[in-house]
Amino acid sequence: MEIKLNKPIEKDGQKIEVINLNMEGFTGKDVVDIERQVRLSGDLTNPNPIFSQYGFAVAAAKMSGLIVDDILSLDAADFLLVTTKVSHFLYSTVLTAEIG
Repeated sequence: MEIKLNKPIEKDGQKIEVINLNMEGFTGKDVVDIERQVRLSGDLTNPNPIFSQYGFAVAAAKMSGLIVDDILSLDAADFLLVTTKVSHFLYSTVLTAEIG
């Protein structure tokens, strides 16, 4: 999924105008790695850490090949757009698995 940023960011002297979220190759190991990273960060705002804003940011970083600090540095509107797309993917995956 390609997301065009309203306010591009700079990384290593390169302007990033689009974030590509690769949701196809997302695995259970990715979910566990994200949960571990969120817990280690000290973010305990949600009993299921992957479903916190920070968890969505970590997932977005993993899906895009960026680091979480890149995602966190996005303009608020871009950050919310990216993390909302990630949350929709994660929640729809859970709901589809339960209904299926």
